[in-house]
Amino acid sequence: MALTDTLLAALIGYVLGSIPWAYMLVRAFRGIDIRTVGSKNVGTLNAYRATGSKALAWAVLLLDLAKAVVAYLIASVCCPDFLWVLPIAVVLGHNYPVWLKFRGGRGIAVFLVLALLYNKVFFAAWVLLWLTGYLLSGYIAVGALSALILAPIIAYVLGTPVLPILLAEIPIFPRYVEKIRLLIKGELPKHYWRSSA
Repeated sequence: MALTDTLLAALIGYVLGSIPWAYMLVRAFRGIDIRTVGSKNVGTLNAYRATGSKALAWAVLLLDLAKAVVAYLIASVCCPDFLWVLPIAVVLGHNYPVWLKFRGGRGIAVFLVLALLYNKVFFAAWVLLWLTGYLLSGYIAVGALSALILAPIIAYVLGTPVLPILLAEIPIFPRYVEKIRLLIKGELPKHYWRSSA
């Protein structure tokens, strides 16, 4: 039963997490494959870069957040004792959707909404770290990486289970490899909303 529930939670998380809203909306309303423009990332910011539409970008963000919430609610009913599996499954689905040949987003938005559902104080601390890193550096990627690296420590201090946080971060870090490379080379532009990087 434990294995069955674990697999069920993973399946719920992956399937719902893998719904590529950015790809579908940009394709439907602009006829553009988001994977071929801007950062080629299947996410909110690149949806805005690809279309110039704030409304469409907001729709992508809200739908991405909603899929994580729905996954959490379903898993809470079906397999509440195995919710620790859900964060990594949702992020894996979002970042590596089978429908798009495993080319998805970076998973920060879905990671954060799940953090909010699990522990509001942890969520607030994560956002504060992200904001501090961004304001001090001017790079959205630096803010995100700073918060991600420190997230397990924050979870431990707050008494939040560390394992789900660590597992959920595993699929996120590889999506930042290119950002780190550009940052080291001094080629990563600041103020991401004006950039195609």
